Amino acid sequence: MAFGQLAHYFNKERWQRIKDNRRLVYCTLVINMGALLLGYDSGIAGAVIPLRAFKHDMRIDGTRVAVATVNSNVVSVLFGGAFFGSIITSFLSYYLGRRAALLYSMVLFALGGALQTAAKNLQWMYAGRFVSGLAVGATSLISPYYIAEISPARHRARTVGAFQAFLVAGSLLAYWVTYGCDLQYHPTLVSGNPPIGTNTTGTIDPGAPADPATASHLEFYSAGWRIPMGLQLLPGVLFTILMIGVRESPRWLASKGRKEDAIRTLAWLRCVDMTRPEAKDSDSQVGREKEKSEEPQSAITTLSKNVDLERRPAALRSPEIAAIHEEYAGIQAQLDETRGASYRELVSRVNLRRVMVSTYVAVFHIWIFHTGILYYAPTVFKNIGFSDTRSALLASGVFGAVKFVSTVLALTFTINRWGRVTGMAVGTGFQGILFFILGAIMKTKPPHGGPIQPASIAMMAIIYLYVIVYSFGMGPLPWVYSSEIYPLRIRELGQMWFTALTWACNFATSRVTPILFVKLGWKTWMLFGSLNLGGAIICWFICPETKGLSMEELDILFGAISAEQRAADIEKVLQGHADGSRLNVPLDRR
Repeated sequence: MAFGQLAHYFNKERWQRIKDNRRLVYCTLVINMGALLLGYDSGIAGAVIPLRAFKHDMRIDGTRVAVATVNSNVVSVLFGGAFFGSIITSFLSYYLGRRAALLYSMVLFALGGALQTAAKNLQWMYAGRFVSGLAVGATSLISPYYIAEISPARHRARTVGAFQAFLVAGSLLAYWVTYGCDLQYHPTLVSGNPPIGTNTTGTIDPGAPADPATASHLEFYSAGWRIPMGLQLLPGVLFTILMIGVRESPRWLASKGRKEDAIRTLAWLRCVDMTRPEAKDSDSQVGREKEKSEEPQSAITTLSKNVDLERRPAALRSPEIAAIHEEYAGIQAQLDETRGASYRELVSRVNLRRVMVSTYVAVFHIWIFHTGILYYAPTVFKNIGFSDTRSALLASGVFGAVKFVSTVLALTFTINRWGRVTGMAVGTGFQGILFFILGAIMKTKPPHGGPIQPASIAMMAIIYLYVIVYSFGMGPLPWVYSSEIYPLRIRELGQMWFTALTWACNFATSRVTPILFVKLGWKTWMLFGSLNLGGAIICWFICPETKGLSMEELDILFGAISAEQRAADIEKVLQGHADGSRLNVPLDRR
């Protein structure tokens, strides 16, 4: 039955649509390689820090708290760089373009990856992680923008949603690559005295003599962690090569007054041949039409796609070419709407509630500690009883696989089925309950090392169930919600604020997560449960639902305008076009 459903989904008509949008598909896949790299770089540190070879080479030793602090530094410095990277790149993409900003991020990925792979000490590793963090912040901001700007409205949800799927795939790849390298390059016990500065177990202990009774030591292989670190260079190189076939965002070109370039890029993306005879004079005729009309544009012009083709200029009677010019006109209308927008407008009276809600969602969706669990998955599984590094890595790989499959299914079938707030609040509330159950099991059946106990398997199953709930509930909804609540005029500014705040919170949570596990033990899960359940309740009461609402309705919802004033504005527009003759469309006043 499942195969029958897949065959029905990928029918001949759908394949034809993919062919008709082949350049859009190509650009989306290439740009999403940046998301793959982002996910890989975010997950790789959490995968390698439990490896004894990594601890040996980086000279990580001391108390459990000291080791946890170093581990948190290695992971969190990436997100510190991401915070600054998202801010810097917002200006870079404005002046140089989306394509240039993405290439800039790949250079940073390559430099950061090289520094991490060749690191000889922690300071070197921190520098590499920070540089990669700059690239992470750049990619997380620009890639979704670029994909949204090149995608038609009917494809936008899936093309932008694919970014989330590639992001999760990158984390999945990081854990499985590390697991495979650990199998190949696991520390081995060899005869003979250990190197100076190590004890018989191979941990750093300056001046410790060899044990004369055993005269053996562990030999570590740096390749076990350097290969996973170095593999992040490959997607970056491939991305840079494939970017040769990717063009600049038509919206950015239009914003710089490069109308002809923008139209040509749109035609290229939509696989429309603009060299046909009927297209030769299209630009000039559209320009003359625009000069003739001095009337201001209103919301009613969105109905223009229904205009009878016979009433258009001869050069625009081809439906495909007409669609290109209509799409460009829509882009230009959006640019006119956002021209002159400033950060001051974010905190104006009419937008303050939107910013406060967006700020809460940015903090809320990180401080439920999903990213903390994701970035420290091997540490989490060790904490619940998978004491062997290899078994913890294997459990982490399965965790990543479950998350990837759940994310793809959620993006394909359910992302638009439930309300945004319903998905975030109900899903997070259920996550809180699962954390309470996990904490109770850990309190009553604490792991003691040795063979894996049934209680540890039960806790692992709860974590897998948790990530399924997260993928179908919270998942990508915070990003969707934040983009929906802002009006078009300040949406880009609002998303910049949301992105920067998200990375700042990521830095904080990744900094404290391993220390919490060491200091609080089972109480850590109770803390996670309280934050999830409490955050869900607050979200339910302060976040208004946005699913299915128009921009005009959202203005009323957030108090930017009264319902009476909005109704009067709409009535005024309708009265101005009551006969409908100018647009040749029937007016629907429902």
